[in-house]
Amino acid sequence: MKYLVVILKMAVLAGLILLQFEELDYLKSVFGKAGFYIGVVLRLFIFLLGFDLLRGSLIRLYRRRVRSANKQDNFLLGINHIYNLLVILGIFFTILAFFRVDVKQLFTSLSIIAAALAIIFKDYISNMLNGMIITFSDHLSLGDYVKIGEHKGKIIDINLLNVHLLNDDDDLIFIPNSNVLATSILNYTKRETKKNSVDFAANLKQLTSVSGLEQDLIAAMGDLQDQVLSDSYNLKIVDLEKDYVQMKFQYILKDQDKQIEKEIKRRVLRKVVDLMRENKTTDAKVSPN
Repeated sequence: MKYLVVILKMAVLAGLILLQFEELDYLKSVFGKAGFYIGVVLRLFIFLLGFDLLRGSLIRLYRRRVRSANKQDNFLLGINHIYNLLVILGIFFTILAFFRVDVKQLFTSLSIIAAALAIIFKDYISNMLNGMIITFSDHLSLGDYVKIGEHKGKIIDINLLNVHLLNDDDDLIFIPNSNVLATSILNYTKRETKKNSVDFAANLKQLTSVSGLEQDLIAAMGDLQDQVLSDSYNLKIVDLEKDYVQMKFQYILKDQDKQIEKEIKRRVLRKVVDLMRENKTTDAKVSPN
């Protein structure tokens, strides 16, 4: 069915191109003065249909190369963004043609206004350019779990204006593309190792054995231990203060999965709190990362 649609589009495009050779005389003889406007619309159809076929061909070749039929990644986003921009430009010049506006003369006479508009909309233009840079780079991709500035979450969309981030609380955060490239980014998905950690602070009066606490935290993971490399557990002392010790419980997942990581963190922190209550400590604190 897809190939049939492509063939039909190519046939229509070929017919419209052939019609252009005798367009003015033919359309004027049939439609009179309206023939000019019909010709303008036909040129728009040729423009849009031609680029639509080109976009479809590039997408099919790319998916065949990466052997993915449905995967939506940065390259496909970039191609679609370029196509959308071309559609907007095509419609804009078609409107000018309807009013018989000379494009060269228009831009010459409106150069000062155009410069002013560029200054006014510089943030939008900057976001659009940065959006193209992001979509055609491999630093950020759809589905990556990242930390951008103070925001942490999963990338669910990248458009020409902003990056859509879904955080752990299922809040949707829109970050302007210019801010994304201007701040530090931590990409958890693309890091070489799958090491994860849970940070907390324990009261020194409550802590009797670091190794014992480590075993308790491992046991608290329950059936999720099957998702972790058995020799990767490490309860690390980060800093020693007067009454508290800052600790980091580290482990490496066999396969990166944010849901499993989130559940492990939940179980570990609850176990820490339970241990504090069992020892009847009232001044202990927990500070999750």
